[in-house]
Amino acid sequence: MRKKRVAILGATGTVGQQFIQFLHKHPLFEIACLTASKKSAGKRYSEATKWYPNFLGKGIPEEVGNMTVVDTNLNAIEKANVEIAFSALPADISKETEPEFARAGITIVSKSNVFRLDPHVPLLVPEINPNHLELLKVQKKAKNWRGCIVADPNCTTTGLVLSLKPILDFAGIKRVFVATMQAVSGAGYLGVSPIAINGNVLPYIHGEEEKTQNETLKILGRFEGDKVEPLNIKVSSICNRVNVDYGHIEDVFIETEKPCAPEEVKEVLRKFRGAPQELNLHSAPEHPIVVRDEEDRPQPKLDVNEGKGMSVVVGRVRRDPAFENGVKYTLLVHNTVRGGAGMAVLNAELLARKGLLN
Repeated sequence: MRKKRVAILGATGTVGQQFIQFLHKHPLFEIACLTASKKSAGKRYSEATKWYPNFLGKGIPEEVGNMTVVDTNLNAIEKANVEIAFSALPADISKETEPEFARAGITIVSKSNVFRLDPHVPLLVPEINPNHLELLKVQKKAKNWRGCIVADPNCTTTGLVLSLKPILDFAGIKRVFVATMQAVSGAGYLGVSPIAINGNVLPYIHGEEEKTQNETLKILGRFEGDKVEPLNIKVSSICNRVNVDYGHIEDVFIETEKPCAPEEVKEVLRKFRGAPQELNLHSAPEHPIVVRDEEDRPQPKLDVNEGKGMSVVVGRVRRDPAFENGVKYTLLVHNTVRGGAGMAVLNAELLARKGLLN
């Protein structure tokens, strides 16, 4: 099978570097174009970027390092004959650039938060809502685009919804409370001052609580032919930054519609599979949710790379006495793999398998 030619938009930043890690020697995709700002355009990639330490511990692939960076504009993308673009662009740039590229026929898989709540844009977690890709037909017609935009959720939301979906299907959910302890890598390489975080907890992450609450309802919502009807429950979120390199811990408290024992919850989480597993997609973990029985797991140091970072790890499943039908647990999600570029690549693999790439 001919590999799809892809662009990485914003390739010199930390998320762009993660895309390179996941797409280099990928069986379906070939890196054909690397874009950045005008000051980097015309330089070799190895000269244009400061390669940051990362979770894979690898340097710049030689062939990628020798590629010439181009300015992030439609002309450069079209010259490269690109079919799909992975966007790691800042929100202020993606707001204008991604629709322009989609209008011209490019499929965009975006890590930006700009279009996540757009009613015409699927907010995709492929194990949960692959049917939301039906929105692409509506999107193209409504916006007069030949291409399309598929949005990736926030990293915190990703771990949460993967754990909620099996419980929602099994017992129903009335409301959810979640408190997070999020790794510093989620703020970017220079995002948190060591002086601020060392020996400390930061009890505020700009926009994170709203993203978790709103995105969860859209992802778990019901597709109704031309729109997604958000799930009609309440979600409350508190988000904290802690001094951990990789891995977001989330303490989740759920009131279910019908009674369910902790062992039943563990069973449905362990058995959960979705389209990526059924289709044997390249980046799909065998077990999207791994359940630990030890009383002190999951832990970032021990569990963050489960399923090569693509599995969500759940532990400490037990009753919550505050609710009539209550369950609570702790989950761990790798924020730069399942919550980052790995998720976007998995979404693109699903698009390719379904024949939805232009």
